[in-house]
Amino acid sequence: MNATRKTLPRLLALAALALCVAGGAAMGDEYDDLVKYDWSQGRATLAAIEAQIRDAATPAARQAIEARLIKVLAHPAATGPCKQFVCRMLRRVGSPACVPAVKPLLADAKLAHMARFALQHLEGDE
Repeated sequence: MNATRKTLPRLLALAALALCVAGGAAMGDEYDDLVKYDWSQGRATLAAIEAQIRDAATPAARQAIEARLIKVLAHPAATGPCKQFVCRMLRRVGSPACVPAVKPLLADAKLAHMARFALQHLEGDE
């Protein structure tokens, strides 16, 4: 019984660590998949990223997601649907740090509306 008291918390801690590690690996995969996203694909990738944003409880977590979204937006292979989705998500987690990545989209007739959507509610003087 005494061994169980010591073993159970250790097993729970290891399980929690494994979930964190697996979640971190999945985060990278979802963002890699997002670069190639097209409307004809399912929403699993989009839903996973939306869930990460919804679950981001701290400013640091939101900043980490924003950084990943900025990286996706700057990727040379990022599709139009990908960029539209990223702009929608940057409206939720974006800060002035995303302005340099979003600004070039203002010159694209197909993406200008979503770029404005992302930028118009940012806090700051930019």
